[in-house]
Amino acid sequence: MNDIIEKIKAGMLPVEGGRFQMGDRYNTYRPILKPSIGTVEVVLSDFHISNHTVTCEEWEAVMNKSNANNSKLPKVNVTWHEVQDFILELNHLTHGQYRLPTEAEWEYTARGGQYDKDFLFSGKSILDHVGWYEKNSKNSIKEVQMKEPNLLGLFDMSGNVWKWCQDIYSPKYPKNPRKGLFSSERVPISNPQGALTGNSRVIRGGSFSNSDYKCWVFYRNKISSTSSFNNVGFRLVY
Repeated sequence: MNDIIEKIKAGMLPVEGGRFQMGDRYNTYRPILKPSIGTVEVVLSDFHISNHTVTCEEWEAVMNKSNANNSKLPKVNVTWHEVQDFILELNHLTHGQYRLPTEAEWEYTARGGQYDKDFLFSGKSILDHVGWYEKNSKNSIKEVQMKEPNLLGLFDMSGNVWKWCQDIYSPKYPKNPRKGLFSSERVPISNPQGALTGNSRVIRGGSFSNSDYKCWVFYRNKISSTSSFNNVGFRLVY
């Protein structure tokens, strides 16, 4: 158990915060989903993020104190609330401050953070190099870290399984406030946390059973926080 928890800690990669344009920058959504979600200017503080989604092995080590399941498959079929229980127990064991990423943190890291090259998927413009989706997965979940990582060293940000985010889902991004009464410049929103109320949580990244466009770095989806699916997992930040 201790070895696996040490691996979780070692797999947390530092991310330098920064300013970025979050959302559909070029109205790519428009032919598929109308209207486009648009964009919002965001600034994020530094944080750490896990280089892969939490695996069955890691879940078992934290929740069951055993290594009976040594699977490197992503842990799926867990509700948002069950994920919170896992994080609570992990923080108890490690005296850490782990949590789920916000939607903004997720997209920032999927894009590559400070190294953002505006790829459509996380790390490449061709999904087959970096992610599992309906055309290459044979409709089955895959072990973590089998495709190429993105520019931050993160695996499977696009495809394989959807990833829970911390945020309550809002259909629209918040609007950037103006800098001043007589200025057209808008200031970035600092570390957005999502909607204040609602029944659904954000999921990001697409999965092995989805079309390629659902794996775009800016594609948004939602499910009830009490729902669980065989293609929805999660990764950690602190």
